[in-house]
Amino acid sequence: MGHIAHERLDASHPLTNARQESFCQNIRAGMTQRSAYVKAGYCDNTSAAQTAYKLTKKTPVATRIEYLKKAVADVAIAENITTLREVWETGQRIIDQP
Repeated sequence: MGHIAHERLDASHPLTNARQESFCQNIRAGMTQRSAYVKAGYCDNTSAAQTAYKLTKKTPVATRIEYLKKAVADVAIAENITTLREVWETGQRIIDQP
């Protein structure tokens, strides 16, 4: 049985393939798959959209994109919690004023 080398699946670290990592970061930034693919340095041709889609289905790439999107969501939640806490504290100070 042959051994197939697989990219590690620790999605918290950048992918070792720089273009794949760039593609993932571009997707995280909100670009379309095709735009992210081309900006990452892949060929801009008639099959770019289809090839970009296929790239999103590769396990290391899909796992990294999922991790990056979750990290962005976690930051947004933390920022919202901080804002709500600040609003609540301001309201409490106003209420507590004589």
